[in-house]
Amino acid sequence: MQDILQNLPQEKQNNRAWIGLAILIGYFSIYTAFNIIASSLVEIDDSVFLSQDPISLLITQAVIQVLMFIVVAILITYLILKFDFKYFFPGVSAKEVLLTTGIAISSMVIISAVGEWNMNLEFGESEFAQWARKSEDQLKVITEHITNFQSIQHFLMAFLAVAIIPAIAEELVFRGLIQSLFTKVLKNHHISIWLTGLIFAAIHLQFFGLAPRMLLGVLFGYLYHWSGKLSTAIIGHLINNGLAIVLLYLTQQDVISISPEQMEESAPWPAVLIFGIAAAFLLSRFYKYYQTDA
Repeated sequence: MQDILQNLPQEKQNNRAWIGLAILIGYFSIYTAFNIIASSLVEIDDSVFLSQDPISLLITQAVIQVLMFIVVAILITYLILKFDFKYFFPGVSAKEVLLTTGIAISSMVIISAVGEWNMNLEFGESEFAQWARKSEDQLKVITEHITNFQSIQHFLMAFLAVAIIPAIAEELVFRGLIQSLFTKVLKNHHISIWLTGLIFAAIHLQFFGLAPRMLLGVLFGYLYHWSGKLSTAIIGHLINNGLAIVLLYLTQQDVISISPEQMEESAPWPAVLIFGIAAAFLLSRFYKYYQTDA
């Protein structure tokens, strides 16, 4: 993992790490609280979203991602941490890309089983449960609307807004900054990776997808920690989001035959077991590759 405090004097590093964490956690806590309160108090009919042009919604989503994550990451990196932003993006070899891609695809099959379990959890009839399910249903309607591809331009805009920009933006903030800063102050990379994974999942406010998203965050966290390259986490994130978009587009073009329901279902257990073994093997190769390189 990169030392993002390397340009600061040793005596200032801990203080700056705490300042950076306080700003980031405070910022996202306010954002999360605002979204929860707004969604609880304001009734928004699905037709409001469905009446809007999906490409315009995707452009808005992309702009929000850039402002909310990338701009914030740049400001904190330069103004608080004094770290040169370009060092977040070291080059990666073809072997690194292939290993990361294999890990991401294999892990998607395993995490699909966790996702199905999480989606079917029952939280009773509490206000929280009703709110969480309503939010999940509304998000599903919006997602289906913006990914009902009407043209190649629509697909490309969705790939940019749902795969490319989130992969860069979210990895910059969560792995590049928050995980690195937690590791500095907690002195334990395992706790930092899992804690960051939990924050990463919680910030999306999808409680019926909390567990699989947290595991994804943990996976990206270890890829970054072992490799010392944020690029590997970004590639893994891009594969995870991008492959789903590509499969959906190919399905809508009748190139392949997968129903939306099948895409949400867990893979059969034999497949989960096989891909689990593959993921474990590739992760061990990934780890050894960087240990040997070190």
